Amino acid sequence: MRAKTMFRARVMAAVRATVRGTVMATVALGIVSCVDIPLPAPPKPKVDIKTLVDTKPRGARCTITGKNGGTRVFSPPALVSLYQYHPPIRIDCRGAGAWDMRETVFAGTNRPLIQRLLAGEMLSLAASGARGSDIGPGGEYPSQIVIVMPPDRFSTPQERDRAYAALAQEVTIGWDAVSREVRRECRRGLVPKTGESLVSLPDACRKAYKRLDELLAADLQRLEILRRGSMVP
Repeated sequence: MRAKTMFRARVMAAVRATVRGTVMATVALGIVSCVDIPLPAPPKPKVDIKTLVDTKPRGARCTITGKNGGTRVFSPPALVSLYQYHPPIRIDCRGAGAWDMRETVFAGTNRPLIQRLLAGEMLSLAASGARGSDIGPGGEYPSQIVIVMPPDRFSTPQERDRAYAALAQEVTIGWDAVSREVRRECRRGLVPKTGESLVSLPDACRKAYKRLDELLAADLQRLEILRRGSMVP
């Protein structure tokens, strides 16, 4: 009788231990399931990023030529996968009553403008923006390129001079906008502080401003050459 009682006690102890273990495992599983385990971010989709190429005024015929020999003839506006042509990429446009114009496009970066200027990146009003190659093929090129095609003939010298004065003003306004952005980036400290004092800007900022002045002067000089070469009676 005593042996049966001891056996029954051992069985009950084993059952209680099993139940207690099951309950503890269930509670632990519940705790784990409530923990917010961070998951890795999904990879960014690599989509084909196209550039809208247009002319001002419209009605031109353009040819894109890349370093790899690829060529495409099109009538703007058109979406183009510029990266397929390999830089430097030439966009040559021709239209009735306008000068033939060429825009040369290089791959850019999504770094601040002031850093791109100091690195010697080729910038222009037509194709200075860049989105960053990490977003997909073609992302290192601008989202839009507008090629201005100045007229090459006028009825009178006065008409010619007014037209080119307006174009010069547009160019100046465009580079002024770029300059304001570069100055904001300088104030934000996006370049080394070397040369900075209470009365002097950092050397890098002064170098970037000088480069902007050179780009503006070059554009205005090109316009003046076209103005002088325009046909008038």
